[in-house]
Amino acid sequence: QIRDPVNPNIIVNIKKWKIRVVDIQSSLPPTVLVNHILHDVVNKLATKVDMKSRFSVEKQMKATAPWYEAYRDCYLQLLHPVRHEFIRDFLACIFVVSTKHPDPMQAFAALVSRQNSIQNSNENSKKTYNWFSDNTFKYYLLLHDNIDGSDKKAESVYESMKIAYGSSTCFLLKINSGPSASMDKLVKDPWTPHMYPFWEENL
Repeated sequence: QIRDPVNPNIIVNIKKWKIRVVDIQSSLPPTVLVNHILHDVVNKLATKVDMKSRFSVEKQMKATAPWYEAYRDCYLQLLHPVRHEFIRDFLACIFVVSTKHPDPMQAFAALVSRQNSIQNSNENSKKTYNWFSDNTFKYYLLLHDNIDGSDKKAESVYESMKIAYGSSTCFLLKINSGPSASMDKLVKDPWTPHMYPFWEENL
């Protein structure tokens, strides 16, 4: 589900939704690198042939094509946007500020101003991205490290955020960067299974 930040009472159900998070100040890689990335994606997921199988090599090759979905997803992420398509248009912006910042509210204001400048000025003429709407959804995330920061400050800033930007678009994420008491208690990385196979090594 996604809640409309303008009207929190509007909730839209979305099936098979994939979220892509990108630094809006980044640029797409050059064509030579794109070709290299696509080549690696296909090679990593190419169908493996079992010479001892009772099925012929041709049948094994036709049975599955796991590389196709990876190639398609990678290609669409690296594709330069065009006006008549909405494949890669940005729907929203997430502004993230740490409670370690001396003035988190000022930092949020600066990020919002920067985003507005990028979207509405000539900086957007490089066309490495398009915006789905002029009224871009904006979400505000305050990042707080429990082991190195004041909980009182975090809660105070969070309340100020909700007053300034609305309670439905503001969030407080608490983390703990301290060492684990036991290596056996370490939690497995929950994000890797949901990442595209080409992100970590190539981009």
